[in-house]
Amino acid sequence: MVTILRNLWSLWFGTLRRRIIVSVALVQAVMMALFVYDLTQRQEGLLIDRQVEQTTALSQALAVSAAGWLAADNISGLQEIINAQRNYHELAFAMLADRQGHILAHTDPARVGFHLQDLPPEGSPRVIKRSRTLVDVISPVKLGGRQVGWVRVGICQRLTGEKLAAMARSGLFYALAAILACSFLVWLAGRWFTRRLYVVQKTIDAVRAGNRQARIHLHGDDEAAGIAREFNNMLDSLASGDVERLRLHRQNDLILQAAGEGIYGVDIEGRILFANPAAIQMLGYPLADLLGKNSHQLFHHIRVNGSPNPEADCPLQKSLHEGAVYRGRDEVFWAKDGRRFPVEHVNTPILEEGRVIGAVVVFRDISERRQAEDELRLKTARLAEAQRLAHLGHWDLDLGRNHLTWSDEVYRIFGLPPQAFAATYEAFLERIHPEDREQVDRAYRESLESRSNYEIEHRILLPDGEIRYVQERCSTEYDATGTPLRSLGTVLDISERRRGEELLRLAYTVIKSSPTVLFRWQAAPGWPVEYVSENVAQFGYAAADLLSGAVPFASLVHPDDLARLAEEVERNSAAGVEQFAQEYRLVTAGGAVRTIDDRTTVERDREGRVTHYQGIVIDITENKRLESQLRQSQKMEAVGTLAGGIAHDFNNILTAIIGFGEIVMDQLEPGSPIREDQAHVLQAGRRAKDLVKQILTFSRRTDQELQPLLIQFVVKEALKLIRASIPASIEIREEVDVNCGAVLADPGQIHQVVMNLCTNAYQAMRETGGVLTVSLKCLAVSEAEAVGRGNLPPGHYVVLEVEDTGCGMTRAVRERIFEPYFTTKPQGEGTGLGLSLVHGIVTGLGGVINVYSEPGLGSSFKVYLPLIAETITGEAEVNSEVSPGGAESIMLVDDEEVITRLERKILEGFGYRVTVFADSEAALQAFRDNPPGFDLVLTDMTMPQLNGDELAREILRIRPGMPIILCTGFSEMIDAEKATAMGISEFMLKPIEKGELARAVRRALDESPFLSRRSSNG
Repeated sequence: MVTILRNLWSLWFGTLRRRIIVSVALVQAVMMALFVYDLTQRQEGLLIDRQVEQTTALSQALAVSAAGWLAADNISGLQEIINAQRNYHELAFAMLADRQGHILAHTDPARVGFHLQDLPPEGSPRVIKRSRTLVDVISPVKLGGRQVGWVRVGICQRLTGEKLAAMARSGLFYALAAILACSFLVWLAGRWFTRRLYVVQKTIDAVRAGNRQARIHLHGDDEAAGIAREFNNMLDSLASGDVERLRLHRQNDLILQAAGEGIYGVDIEGRILFANPAAIQMLGYPLADLLGKNSHQLFHHIRVNGSPNPEADCPLQKSLHEGAVYRGRDEVFWAKDGRRFPVEHVNTPILEEGRVIGAVVVFRDISERRQAEDELRLKTARLAEAQRLAHLGHWDLDLGRNHLTWSDEVYRIFGLPPQAFAATYEAFLERIHPEDREQVDRAYRESLESRSNYEIEHRILLPDGEIRYVQERCSTEYDATGTPLRSLGTVLDISERRRGEELLRLAYTVIKSSPTVLFRWQAAPGWPVEYVSENVAQFGYAAADLLSGAVPFASLVHPDDLARLAEEVERNSAAGVEQFAQEYRLVTAGGAVRTIDDRTTVERDREGRVTHYQGIVIDITENKRLESQLRQSQKMEAVGTLAGGIAHDFNNILTAIIGFGEIVMDQLEPGSPIREDQAHVLQAGRRAKDLVKQILTFSRRTDQELQPLLIQFVVKEALKLIRASIPASIEIREEVDVNCGAVLADPGQIHQVVMNLCTNAYQAMRETGGVLTVSLKCLAVSEAEAVGRGNLPPGHYVVLEVEDTGCGMTRAVRERIFEPYFTTKPQGEGTGLGLSLVHGIVTGLGGVINVYSEPGLGSSFKVYLPLIAETITGEAEVNSEVSPGGAESIMLVDDEEVITRLERKILEGFGYRVTVFADSEAALQAFRDNPPGFDLVLTDMTMPQLNGDELAREILRIRPGMPIILCTGFSEMIDAEKATAMGISEFMLKPIEKGELARAVRRALDESPFLSRRSSNG
C-alpha cells in the first residue's frame, strides 16, 4: 500500500513531462472510452444501414422479377420467385401482394390470403422496421410506369445483434474502466493541469468535428504550449494542402469542362461516376441519367451491324479486369435519341495500391473524319475506276531514294497483281520490250538533262509473253539548284488503239483489193458522193471524180433502173427502214452494163430527217450468170433423176415383155409365121432394153470406177440412142473398128463423152441438116507426131473422132469452147457445161482432145485415149458351160405380180421348186420358220415393207452363206459392189432374160456351201 501511494505521489509531483504523460494517458483513456462507444454506435448504425440497403435492393430485385407475373396474376410464377429466396439464410420472410395489399405469395404459405395493413403511399419504398434483430422493407412493384403490387421483405438481424451486443459489452467495460481511471487522475491532477488539457481537448474535438479554423490558444514555454504551437502549425499546413487540393480539383474540373472529347469515369462495376459536358452532349443523356448506370449496357451494347455487343468484348471491361489501357476502334455509341455515331475511345484503368478501382474513358465522335475518309476512299476508288476504264495509270519516282510508286492500273497494264513487287526504275526497265528498252531510257535521261517533259510510245513485255503498246508522259520537279527531285508520269495502254489502227489499215487494204465498193451519199438530188473507196476504179471511175461532185452517183445508175431505184429509196426511208438491199444495173465509164447488189443504211439527224445514205456496192454480174447456169444444171440433174425413175419402172415392164416373149417363142414351132413375128417382138424388147441401159448410164450421178473397157461397144450403144433422138435430116455415119484394144475408163463417162460430142455436132447442123460422122480406130503416135497433137505423149491410142458439116466456129469461139458455162447458144438452150465436161473426162483419163473448125466448114473433135496391154473378152462371151436346170427349192420375193408369175414359170420350167411371196415381211417370217426349207432366195430390191437389201441382211443373219440373188430395175442405194460386200451371191439388173436368169441361179446354187454339203451327204 505504501509503495502504491509512493508511486502515485511520484507521478503526481514529478516533472511536467510526467504530468503531461499522465494527463495524456488519462485523456487517451477517456478518448478511447469515448471512441469505443462512438465506434460501437457508428458500427451499429452502419451495419443496420447496410442491411437496410441489401433488404431494399432485394425487394427491388424481387419487384423487377415479379412485375410481369403480377400483371398476369400468375400466382404459381410468383410463388416460384418467393421460393427461390429461401436459400438466403438471413431471410426472415418475403411476400408478394397485389396493389390492394392482398398477399399472393409468401415464404410462409399460411400467410397467403392475408392483407397488408398501413400500406405506404404508392410509388416509393418504405422501411417498416429497422433494429438489431430485424429490417422490414416494403417496395412497390411497377410495370411500364404503372404500379401493379407490393413486395415486402424482412431480413433477420440475429447475427448482427449478437455482434453488436458483444461489441457493446466490451466497449462498455473499457469505457467504464477508462472513465474511472481518468476521473481518478483528473481529481488528482487538479485544476491547474486540467485547464490547459481541457483547452487542447476542446480544440481537438472542434477539429474532429470539422472545424478546420480551430486553434489551441495556450501561452507559455512549457511542453503544452509547445505542443499547442506545433498542433496549430500542423493545422495550418493541412489548411494550405486543402487549398491546393481545392485548386487542383477546380483546375481538373475546368479541364473536364473545356475538353472537346467525351470523358467519363466508372467504378470497378462499370457504373458511371462522372461525365464531362462533351460526353453529355454527344450521348444526349442528362448527367442524372448517366450517374450510376452501366455505360456498356446504356450506350455500347450494340455493334455497328446491329448485332449484340457482348460486355466481355468491350475494351472498357478488359481495362477493368486486366488493369491495362485498351483502345476501341471502328465501334459505335448509341445516343439517347437512338442515333448512333462512330467513335474511337481510350480506356485507362485507375489504380490504388496496385488494385483497379475504376477507369476513365476518353472518346471522340469521328463521324466527320469517317465521312471524310469515306469521301476520300470514294474519290480514290472513282479515280482508280476511271484509270481502269481508260487503261491509264500513274507513277511517282522519288529520285533521291530511287523509290517508284505505281498505281494499281499500272500493275494491271504490266500484267501484274497490284503491289506485286517493289517497283524501281530498274525494275520498270526490265518490263519494257528489249528492243525498246534503250530508246525509253535514253528519252528519259535526255528529258532530265534538258529539264523538259517527254512523251513516248513503246512496247512492254508481260510475264506471260504478251506484248502491249503503251504511251508514256512524264514531267520532273527540280530544286533551286536544278537537281531533279521527283518525276511524275502516266502510262496509257494503247494496245487496243494500235490494234484498231492495224485493223483499219488491214480493212483499208482489204477494201482496196476487194470487189466491194464503199459509198456515202448525201440525201440530195443526184445523190452527191461524200466518200467512196478507191476500188470504184473497177467501174472505170476515179474516186476523185465522184468526190468532187462532177459525177453524182445517180449518173452511174442505168437509166431504165433509176426511177425504180429512187422510188424504193424514198419508200424505205419514209417507212423508217434503216437498212435495205437493192439490185439494179450500173453503167461503167466504158459503157458496159453491170448488175449491182447495193446494201444501204439510212442516216438521220436528231429530228429524224434523212441526211445521208451509206452502204456497199457489189458487182454481181458474174454471180447472176452463174446462178442462171446453176439453175440450168439443176434442171439437167432433175431430168437425170426423172430418167432414172422412168427407167426403173420401164425395166419391170420390159422384164415381163421379154420374159413372156421368150416363153411364147419356146412354145412355137420352127418355121411358124407367128414365131417370126414373135422374134420381132423380142428384138424390139431387147432394143428397148439397150435404150433403157443407155438412159441409166446417162442418169448415173455417182463417181465411176475405171476398168479395162472396149469402148467400141459403148460407142455403138450411144449411137443407137443418138439416132432415136435427132431428126432424119441429119445422116449418121458409123466407122467403128471393132478390133480396137481396151482403154482404162468408165463406161458411163465414155458414153457421156460420145453423147455430148454428138449432141454438140447435131446442134451445129439442126437448121441446115448434114452428116454426122463417128469413127473409132487405133493409132500409134511417134514423138514427131505428138507435137502436132497438143503435146500428146508418144504411144498407142484409141482415137474417137466426131465430125459434123455444120456452121463451124471462129477462132475466138474455138479458144473458149472448153471454158465452163461458155456457150454461143441462145438463153435457155444450153448450159455451157457439155464440152467442159468432155474436156475434164478426157484429161482425167490421161487423154487429149483436139478440135479443128472453120466458119462454114464444120467441126471435128478428136479424142485420144491411151491403150492398155490387158486383153478382155467381148460382150458376147458367156459361160455356156453352166447347167441351167436343177431341183432345188427357191424363195421368190417381188411385189409385182406379173414379175413373180414370169420368174416362177421360168424357174419351174428349169425344174426348180418355187415358193412365191409378194410381201417381203411374210417372206422373212417364212424363212425364220423353216430356214433349211429353202436353197436360194431371189428377191426384188424395191418393195413396200422391207427392201431387198434389208431382207437379204436379215436372212444372212439367220443363215450365213445363204445364196441370194438381188434384182433391181434401177437403184441409187445399191450396186454390184455393195451387194457383194453384203454377202449377196448375184446382183442382176432388169430386164432379165430367161437364159441369164437360169445361169445366175445355177451359179449361186453351185457356189453355195449348203449345196456342197448336201451333195456330199447325198
